[in-house]
Amino acid sequence: MNGAFLNWIIKGFLFIILFCFIAVSAAPENQSNRTVVITSNKVRMTGGDLHSLIIKTDGSLTAWGMNNCGQCNVPPGNNYESVAAGVYHSLALKSDGSLIAWGHNAYGQCDVPPGNDYVAIAAGGYHNLALKSDGSLVAWGSRTTGGSPDVPVGNDFTAIACGKEQDLALKADGSLVAWGRCHEGECDVPTGNDFVAIDCGGYSCLALKSSGKLVAWGQNTYGQCNVPAGNDFVAIAAGQGRYGLALKSDGNLVQWGSQVRWWGDKHDVPAGNDFVAIAGGFEHCLAVKSDGSIVAWGRNAEQQCDVYGIPSSPDDPLKASGQ
Repeated sequence: MNGAFLNWIIKGFLFIILFCFIAVSAAPENQSNRTVVITSNKVRMTGGDLHSLIIKTDGSLTAWGMNNCGQCNVPPGNNYESVAAGVYHSLALKSDGSLIAWGHNAYGQCDVPPGNDYVAIAAGGYHNLALKSDGSLVAWGSRTTGGSPDVPVGNDFTAIACGKEQDLALKADGSLVAWGRCHEGECDVPTGNDFVAIDCGGYSCLALKSSGKLVAWGQNTYGQCNVPAGNDFVAIAAGQGRYGLALKSDGNLVQWGSQVRWWGDKHDVPAGNDFVAIAGGFEHCLAVKSDGSIVAWGRNAEQQCDVYGIPSSPDDPLKASGQ
């Protein structure tokens, strides 16, 4: 190939790269019509009523807090993708798409269905919900405490959440559907098809819209449905409790609801703008920082906020990798 011609090609290629770089750099930094939302079915950190559960960076599990029913006796292995926790039981999704559960099983909540086509899980008080790869739902556990194994029909579901006795699902068109115990409006879902993330409190529900705004409904005795204003939220958690927790796009945390009244001296949300993931238990919360370390706060009656073996060093092998 002629050297001059090759040189011309190289210069043209470099000009294209430079043009693209200038175009990107010149784009306005404040694009109010764009909201980056953290959405993933792979939940790597969760809280039960009085225990906490995470997936370590090597894919294995660790748990701490109340262990009266063996809910902290995690199974061996390093092939876990997602976790969920109920009142006294724990649930995990494996990398092969199969399920495993342990702890309290009086209502069959640990009798997981067979198969290896599951992609997301959620745990209620005494029941569980799973999303399959074909977009359909499966539930099991207690019928007597409100959470119903009679799931809605369809294969267009993309995300799931469980409260104490109600269930919530996000559909592919961005709309919501809820079922189960509906005594306080927790199943009266808002209209619209712009929802991107969901979670359930004890008897309330919380959702994140594509605009970055929050909406909540159901029981509001403790102000858990009085969501903060703004359109810069990227992740949410309610943790079957009586509060709401949200992560903002700048890495800060916001919390509202019952924490001041019930949690004693550990109710203060940690300061900082380096948080990347959040999770909630009944009356305690967890957050992952950008260095991989974990912070927990809230009620600590069973040491569910004592993050055992996870010191301040970001190099500790127990650090969680976020949601």
